[in-house]
Amino acid sequence: MSCARLRAPALAAALLASLGTACTWPPQTVSETLPIRASAKIQVGEVTDAAGTSRGIDAAALLRDALEKSLGEAGILAPAGAEGEDYRLDLEIVDYEPGNAFKRWLLPGYGATLLRVHGKLVDLHTRAVTARVDHQARVLAGGAFTIGAWKSIFDAVAGDIAGDLAARSKGEGFTVNLEPWASHQVEIPLAAAPREFSIAPLTDARAERGRIGERTAAFGVSMGNVRFSRDVAAFLQEAVADDLRAAGHRVTEGGPGTEIRGQVLKFWVHTDTTPLYWDVIAEIELQLSLWNPGDVAPLAGSAHACTHTERTWVWPSLSLVEKVLDACLEELMAKVRSDAMWRMETKNTPRERSGGSVSKAIGRVKEEGLRIVEVAALVDREEGDIANIQAAVPGVPVSAVFGKAELERMREAERGR
Repeated sequence: MSCARLRAPALAAALLASLGTACTWPPQTVSETLPIRASAKIQVGEVTDAAGTSRGIDAAALLRDALEKSLGEAGILAPAGAEGEDYRLDLEIVDYEPGNAFKRWLLPGYGATLLRVHGKLVDLHTRAVTARVDHQARVLAGGAFTIGAWKSIFDAVAGDIAGDLAARSKGEGFTVNLEPWASHQVEIPLAAAPREFSIAPLTDARAERGRIGERTAAFGVSMGNVRFSRDVAAFLQEAVADDLRAAGHRVTEGGPGTEIRGQVLKFWVHTDTTPLYWDVIAEIELQLSLWNPGDVAPLAGSAHACTHTERTWVWPSLSLVEKVLDACLEELMAKVRSDAMWRMETKNTPRERSGGSVSKAIGRVKEEGLRIVEVAALVDREEGDIANIQAAVPGVPVSAVFGKAELERMREAERGR
């Protein structure tokens, strides 16, 4: 998944060679305030659109329908107008941008689909606000298969909120939501010899998969489990693929190239508690290996691990747990990125020079005896593409619809809106 904020000289170079994927980034969904009674149900209350969505989209109705569906699937939906021991969920859409799948295909982060909601969960028995809701999701990258994200993003937000509320009502702790790795502000150096990789789904070898940790109080008393909003193995596979793409490598799933295999050994967060403070500790372990197609043994393999700790003198909140896990992930990816196996010689030769695929097409056209009168490319990656093509067709006009710098300016302008 190549999304918005990975900074890399090779970002534009990978646009046409890589298949983007859709990703969402949810910050803290449901704040920790009062406990939710296990027997209670939740009704959908007032849903409003403060963002003032136009373009013929009834955003409030889409969100209401998605909430009722998700709460019903979670088994916690109450009939409208119910009183007594039930809760009411009121939400307001504070930001909504339908986005554009074609723009996302051109440049990750450009044409992003965005939905952010604020709200509250009200106890209909006491009339107290039990929890505050603040949730945001984005589809930052992807091609044709992300068409329809303007609508499906409502299902994603509603599903996350319903999942968190259901877990809270069962006393299962809280859910951690991390930004996709591609949304981080990280400088990724360009690989000297970009290669072609095919990444296989990572194996989840953790002993416990239902949760990623636990918070404890003094004397080891459990204060609830910590769960992750996504499949851990898929999240880490995405991070590895994004990091390699940002370095200029071509990474596909199930395509040609040297195969990347791996397994998740640990993804855990816990607290060490004293009478004075809590230490929040995150640990991640990931094993990766490279395989030539058809080989019975790996070319190379490495295990990478990180541990990150932060101390707090107040109750370790959800936001602090997310911060510690995120910092641990950044340390892990730095180790993965520096691994020498990405620079190993394999059966796959480095990718051809910029403009090489167009030059091949020109050669085929000439072989057929056809005359070329003009060459137009979609993106000029500003790495010698146009000059290489011009050398192949002297005297023929060569142009590009977009340049790398222009796409970057367009993306920054859209972020600043």
